[in-house]
Amino acid sequence: MARRSLPDLWSTLAGVDAVHGLYYLFMYALFEVSGGLDPLLVLRLPSVLATVAATGTVALLGRRLAGPRAGLLAGTVFAVLPQVQRYGQEGRSYALVCALVVWATYLLVRAVESRGGARAWAAYGAVLLAA
Repeated sequence: MARRSLPDLWSTLAGVDAVHGLYYLFMYALFEVSGGLDPLLVLRLPSVLATVAATGTVALLGRRLAGPRAGLLAGTVFAVLPQVQRYGQEGRSYALVCALVVWATYLLVRAVESRGGARAWAAYGAVLLAA
């Protein structure tokens, strides 16, 4: 999908797979700027980085909610879950969506704990909308 022309991509999104449209556009742009890099690297690197970021954020959530040991355990368990490892290897949007949901959860906890200023709730809403 990321290698299609933009008009072809738009016509595909109009009838099929529209839920992944933002991901396909992101990957299209990434392939455009990556030049001669290995296509498999370009395809899978966003998923790997999103999984790493989600793992770190799960650890931060665990630490914030239950202490340092819980945070370490939460991050470790999350990282070794088979589905998380699978998403981290695939060239699909699942790892990015997972990372966005984890980030949104972290922002929700922060907004609730701080008694929600408008900025905190706006950040939560924006990340959740992106997910």
